[in-house]
Amino acid sequence: MADTSIWQALFPLIVEHGAHLVFTGISLLAGLALDAIRKHYKHAGADRALERLERIVNLAVHDVEQTVLPELKAAAADGKITSDEARNLRAAALYRAKSLLGKHGVKQMRGFADDLEQMIGTVIEAKVRELRVKQSMSPSLVPTSTPPAKS
Repeated sequence: MADTSIWQALFPLIVEHGAHLVFTGISLLAGLALDAIRKHYKHAGADRALERLERIVNLAVHDVEQTVLPELKAAAADGKITSDEARNLRAAALYRAKSLLGKHGVKQMRGFADDLEQMIGTVIEAKVRELRVKQSMSPSLVPTSTPPAKS
């Protein structure tokens, strides 16, 4: 009987405090889940912003390539641009990319990067290298006619 009276006395305490522990645990798990969801959406937002930045930089580089670069090459005696002209082209592409981003886009990107100009510059340089590789591909690798038909 002594064991029964101890359980009768402890049971309400266990239920009362156990419920607090269970609710505390549930609250903690819910908080962790919400934090994970916030981090996921923050990273998803960063991914979307970086994809947008890449598309905008591609537009800016192509714009500079189509408008400014031909004029510089035509003005150069050997058809090659100097390092100063290359820096000016990079600055023009940077300016064009920031103008395409707009005030809101620049503000959004500053939330993901401490030095936005350096980040955009890095993407510009990668795009320029990609264009150089495409331009340096040998024309002999591209088929100029269709293969003869098999008889």
